[in-house]
Amino acid sequence: MAFDDKQLAGLLQGTRDFAGEMLEDAGKIMPFGGQVRPDGEIEFFAVVPAEDEITREAAYSQVEAALVERAGKGEIVAAVIVLDMVVPEAVETPLRDAIGILIETPDFCRFFHATFKLTPAFLAGAKASVEFGEIIPMEAEPAIFANAA
Repeated sequence: MAFDDKQLAGLLQGTRDFAGEMLEDAGKIMPFGGQVRPDGEIEFFAVVPAEDEITREAAYSQVEAALVERAGKGEIVAAVIVLDMVVPEAVETPLRDAIGILIETPDFCRFFHATFKLTPAFLAGAKASVEFGEIIPMEAEPAIFANAA
């Protein structure tokens, strides 16, 4: 299944929105993955429960390994890895906080900085609010489908 620009844009938008909900609910993002199955179904997943103590790097590695395995079995046609980050100083943007989104298919790979401003909830039980800024595309080296065996 080849992805056209509209499908890739939809995957990016859906991923950013899902991560935004996580930010509103928890005030942070633990790395998580997303996958598109051959029938077009999009699923998001975490490899560890949110309450478990694990480093961002370890969580990212576990998500990547799960996606490489699924790609190798032909279970997915696109993969997404998401983490919170700070936009590098070399990138010009007024907002420095970002949702880092890697999208990879067998013939496409890009990393996106989806900038945002988070306003914390001030009342107990209330949600934080997320105001999205720009989405900045960056070149990325394939790591999921390229490593699938």
